Amino acid sequence: MLFLEFGEYGEPSGRRRAMNRSLPIIIAGLSMTLLLASVISMDTFSPPDSPSVHPTLSALHVDGARIVDANGHEVTLVGLNYGDHPVNVPALTGDPVVDASKIKGMGFNAVRLVTEWGALENSSSPSDISYNEGNLTLLSRRVDALTSQGLYVIIKLHADADKSYDYQNLLRFLGTSQYCNVKGDYISKMGDKFFLTNSTVKTSSFYHLTQLWLRISRMTANNPLVVGYDFFNEPTNCSTTPPSAIRAAWHSRIGELLRALRGQGDNRMAYIQEAPFFGYYGGGKVLYTPYSDPLSNTVSSIHWYRDEYAVPLRSWQACSGDLQTLTNYYSNVTGPSGSLCSNVPLWAYQAQENFTNQAFDIGEFGANWGNNPGDVDDQWINNSTLLFREQHLTGWFYWSSSSTGTWIPDLTGTFTLALSQGSLTLNPATGPIMVNMTLTLTTTHPFTNTTMTKLESNDTFTDSTIGPVIQFTPTITRPAPTGRSVNVTVSVLIGATTPSKTYKFVISGSTGSGLTDTTVLTVTVT
Repeated sequence: MLFLEFGEYGEPSGRRRAMNRSLPIIIAGLSMTLLLASVISMDTFSPPDSPSVHPTLSALHVDGARIVDANGHEVTLVGLNYGDHPVNVPALTGDPVVDASKIKGMGFNAVRLVTEWGALENSSSPSDISYNEGNLTLLSRRVDALTSQGLYVIIKLHADADKSYDYQNLLRFLGTSQYCNVKGDYISKMGDKFFLTNSTVKTSSFYHLTQLWLRISRMTANNPLVVGYDFFNEPTNCSTTPPSAIRAAWHSRIGELLRALRGQGDNRMAYIQEAPFFGYYGGGKVLYTPYSDPLSNTVSSIHWYRDEYAVPLRSWQACSGDLQTLTNYYSNVTGPSGSLCSNVPLWAYQAQENFTNQAFDIGEFGANWGNNPGDVDDQWINNSTLLFREQHLTGWFYWSSSSTGTWIPDLTGTFTLALSQGSLTLNPATGPIMVNMTLTLTTTHPFTNTTMTKLESNDTFTDSTIGPVIQFTPTITRPAPTGRSVNVTVSVLIGATTPSKTYKFVISGSTGSGLTDTTVLTVTVT
């Protein structure tokens, strides 16, 4: 079998990080459980009635700066935030089964499943742990509905204060010293004690948080499509403690939480939003250093709301859709002042360059609903997703609400393979002849062309004296961002002694390429 591999935009594969390093454990087994148990006392983390250690399956894991499946194929996760938030997402109904089907139909392959801490835990005091079993059941139903559609799920925990029930629950067992959101806040604003108190203290907020994640882990242990946890949304502090101290304490608490989960056999990917969250990745507030994970199975999660601003009842409005402007914000270039859009850069480019073995993703980005093809909002979406691909991020997840608009299926849209002509009739002379054709890869959206692609034929003839040999040669061009196809030259080599008959060659994309179509080239030799 002959095949050709070409990289993004039809060019040879370029910048890739840590391609040759693989995570030693994909499915958490008993051996790792025993290893961790020998150095960690789980009495610290588990309530007295917790069940025994269980292995947890996961379909994906981190490999360097990539996410891969069990066969080592790279997977890019593109989806949306769904669940307790955002509300009023267009086309979604609130019914888990109906919504899961719609999300799959939109072309996505993953979901950030948002759940509120205050909706799940209703403990009466710091010394009590109790849960809202009805809301845990709803979480389980959502997980089952989404994964039954083949969607990857990352469970994401928020501590928002927009809903009175959730807000009052958190205040009751955390108190104002550990939870300092005000009613209506959409971030997780926590006191110093939340960050600085070890989770071995059984009345601490992080002990409560750990127990909840252990409960979620046990609920989903047998579902391999639950591939990760986004532990805490936009963690920030409401004190004057230096950001460097908060970030160091945050990494310590993350380490305790991961040890607790892995101690019960759960090695799923951990998505980490840095704290204080609005320190981002540099710029003088706090220097970025990723959490040092012994299993190297973490993803650093970025939220992308640059060059746009929130509009009541409409979602988001872009200030511009210019790729260079967006690239500057992703890096360290401050934007113009006097705009409704924040001009603060993220320094994410520098973080990726400094830590090339660390995986990064976009956990949220403000999709501009109500966009029309070609307008500034549409340009913002197109160029943002192009930027994400050029930075080789492991995935990106839309966030929007309160309006209508059109999803852009920028990863999993329909691919087709089309030949300029489907058949050839050849009458070879005394010597071999070479006939060239053009194979066109057509996509429903321009950015689908950036996936790694292989073209393969089921050609069983490898000797030109016996039969035709098909070879593939790419047209090495970089399509414009609005282009929708990549051309590949198909060369058919016919030997002088080829028997007179008709040969058919099925051409298809290889596993993991994203190509779902096949085409047949018919060669008749007379």
